[in-house]
Amino acid sequence: MDVRVVERDFFPICPYCESELDEIVEIKRGWWIFRMVSVYCCPYCCKILGTGFRA
Repeated sequence: MDVRVVERDFFPICPYCESELDEIVEIKRGWWIFRMVSVYCCPYCCKILGTGFRA
């Protein structure tokens, strides 16, 4: 089975306020060594969309 990758021009939608997301806010908190954890938020309703960890 082959899988195709198709490019399309659209913006994702925030699951909370349903605004089109042309950008996502990244928040980094903590001291120097603890900045490996990031929180990603909607710039319109400020709700958390997800988290990330950098190794």
